[in-house]
Amino acid sequence: MASSPSLLLRTALLRLPTPLRATIPSPPTTRPLTSTPTPSYDHPILISTTTTISPPPVSKSAGGGGSGEPTELEEKDWDGDDFTSSGHAELLRHREARAYARLAMYEMPLLSKLSKPFRPPSRAEVLRFRYTTYFGEAHPAERKVVVEFAPRDLLVGLTEAQRGKLVKLAGARFDPARGVVKISCEMFELQAQNKRYLSDLVDRLVLEAKVCLFCDPLALPGGKG
Repeated sequence: MASSPSLLLRTALLRLPTPLRATIPSPPTTRPLTSTPTPSYDHPILISTTTTISPPPVSKSAGGGGSGEPTELEEKDWDGDDFTSSGHAELLRHREARAYARLAMYEMPLLSKLSKPFRPPSRAEVLRFRYTTYFGEAHPAERKVVVEFAPRDLLVGLTEAQRGKLVKLAGARFDPARGVVKISCEMFELQAQNKRYLSDLVDRLVLEAKVCLFCDPLALPGGKG
């Protein structure tokens, strides 16, 4: 009668000494069916858990019916536990004052690194531009630019008669007490645009002053000979 392979394996294991038999693991087919995992053959089982978060209850007052607790989007009635609007405005003024105080204490001393020694303008720099800046706010008068120059300082080869004509072209913008022509411009949005316009306007005044109105008509543009 033939013996089964499992019976032969059991017989061989029983014939082995006890210490050697304890070191040989049992085959997978002979492992007892149990729910407890064996470290030799099974891996740790990862069990995932899912947490269900229920949405917050909706206040009935938001839908127009019933009364409920005010939510974050609703305005809470003033119960004397907060500042009034005037009190918050006063706190805002204090915050702004403290911010400017910090600037004066820590930031303003750093501006000394950017200071430059005063250099008087040379004889070639006869145009003096003046700007107006309003710190902390936007002002419509901030775009205004003023230019001042003395006709006697213009190094463009003007004769005395041509300087007199330039003064007449300037009209009321010429100050006889100081001998200075003062022109302002604020019709453009940016200060740089107004400055460029004033610079071009002075060039046009100089060109018009060089035109002789009492010379030979044949020398004028459009003259007939």
